[in-house]
Amino acid sequence: MLTSLQQEFSLAQALTTTGDPSDNIIDLGATGTVLNAPAPLVQDIGKGKPIPIYVKLDVDAGGTNPTIQVVVEVDTVEGFGSPTTLLSTEVIADGLAGDELYFEAYLPEGTNQRYLRLDYILTGTTPTYTVTAGITMARQTSVVPGA
Repeated sequence: MLTSLQQEFSLAQALTTTGDPSDNIIDLGATGTVLNAPAPLVQDIGKGKPIPIYVKLDVDAGGTNPTIQVVVEVDTVEGFGSPTTLLSTEVIADGLAGDELYFEAYLPEGTNQRYLRLDYILTGTTPTYTVTAGITMARQTSVVPGA
């Protein structure tokens, strides 16, 4: 799978409480102003192709009846004071090390905020997850013969 550290949301991030945001956020950058224009350009990352996002469990899920749901959020400020939820995955129960959740995020048109992150919603009794997550070029599907 092709990944980049600049597009990683979580790198072996330990999750123990619901609403844990990803350790890293992606700054989509400020828009510029065209010469003699009255205002800066309006950014819209919702146009175009879907963004492939992966979440991989680095260790077995812990706790009693643990579940995880991944939420994609944006905000105008880096501190995510009032994030906007773009989409969320289905709720995934349990999970073993090496399990992957892969989804293509069709961000809605009109998504014009600067910062992007993941939020992890956990349920169960003392759930624990350790995840690595980020944006990828494509899902890795090749298999090593005999492995």
